[in-house]
Amino acid sequence: MGSNQPKSRRGKSFTPEQDMAICYAYLNITQDLTIDNSQSSGHFWDRIYQHYIRSTSDDARSQGSIKSRWGIIMKCCNKFLGFLTQVQNAHQSGMTDTNVVLQAKLMYMKIEKKPFTFDHCWGILESSIKWQQLPNTSSRTNTPTTMTNFIDQSATQRVSCVGMAVERA
Repeated sequence: MGSNQPKSRRGKSFTPEQDMAICYAYLNITQDLTIDNSQSSGHFWDRIYQHYIRSTSDDARSQGSIKSRWGIIMKCCNKFLGFLTQVQNAHQSGMTDTNVVLQAKLMYMKIEKKPFTFDHCWGILESSIKWQQLPNTSSRTNTPTTMTNFIDQSATQRVSCVGMAVERA
């Protein structure tokens, strides 16, 4: 009594190097000023896929797989940016850039119930125009928890992350 539909199988997990190649391919194609924005979605993703293949020699992945992975990377990085913006907008005295990023990662973990695992992609994407933050703007995320609530809940906790401890009084 089997089904006539073929089973969908997951491929091998993407490596950080493949994730980075996807990010570079996406940025390269989207920042190419010689091509106007009237190209079809299919042509756009074909160009990204071809750039990815040239940079990795990985032709085992389909264009749909690359597009899907980009969607995951973008979603996670957008969420991380929202948390990072909330921490930055709190203007906490004495917060170093490292502590701001650490607090954003802790918010991500607390709210998303999983760690932010795209540091390797964020390092590439954070300097692109899409993820640039405008100065003195307040950004909201679709999360029920505000930065103030997060700080209040974690103000007396000692947090350890990657061998670095931060204590808030």
